Amino acid sequence: LDIPTFKLYKNQKAQMPNLDYEENKKIEEKSHDQTNKDKAKDIIKVSQKYLQSIDSSISKIKNRNFLEKVIEIKKTIQNIINIIKRYPEKAYILDKFMEYYLPTTVKLIDAYTEYEIMESSDLKIKNSLTEIDSSIETINDAFEKIQLELLEDRTMDIKTDIDTMKLLLNQEGYLEKDWSKDEWY
Repeated sequence: LDIPTFKLYKNQKAQMPNLDYEENKKIEEKSHDQTNKDKAKDIIKVSQKYLQSIDSSISKIKNRNFLEKVIEIKKTIQNIINIIKRYPEKAYILDKFMEYYLPTTVKLIDAYTEYEIMESSDLKIKNSLTEIDSSIETINDAFEKIQLELLEDRTMDIKTDIDTMKLLLNQEGYLEKDWSKDEWY
């Protein structure tokens, strides 16, 4: 660099806020946390609307077997929402869930109730009812896996805590039988 350019660089650098790596990292994490909190609020708000739609369909469903499946899927969705309420940082995991899986599930449930109300003997409608019925079961299994994925690191933390507690109790002699005492019966 030539001397005038270097002086310009030094002047510009002196005017810039002097943040070290750690401060920049904290600022980035705070903005990321706020983004996740906002995303979690959106997920909760939108999913409540979908749950209301499912509730509306539940009141119309005649097939008892399908009704039980829909009630089960509703519980799983509520569990997912409750996890996001408690751990908003997990919101990033639910992009595809909110953009495709949940709306499509509600659409299938609505279609089932519409077809069921028609009481048609048309083979295509009966096949659609059967396909939707079997799909809802598969979808609920997938939603339960999403629910477990949301809790996976929490479950690992708990397991680690339990293992550590057992190890410490064992080291202190609280888990083994203490043969020094008279416990002979």
